[in-house]
Amino acid sequence: MGRLTSCAPLWCHNFIGDAHIYESHVEQLTRTPFAAPQLQLSERMPDFAETGRYEREWREKVEPSNFALVGHEHHAPPIAA
Repeated sequence: MGRLTSCAPLWCHNFIGDAHIYESHVEQLTRTPFAAPQLQLSERMPDFAETGRYEREWREKVEPSNFALVGHEHHAPPIAA
């Protein structure tokens, strides 16, 4: 949304309800994390910084295929919950 409107995000709030960590997960949680992936936005999404204009209907044209995680890595085996 920031790309479409030129507004910078300030906060990201998440709520995870009813989450549990069991003894079998403890070893897996001590793994060294990989570098964070980058969120790549499709060129199809207009960039306010370049166009200088915002049109409301652009919001309705955004699709999941307009986003990609680049450089995502994960450990094997995955943490089974």
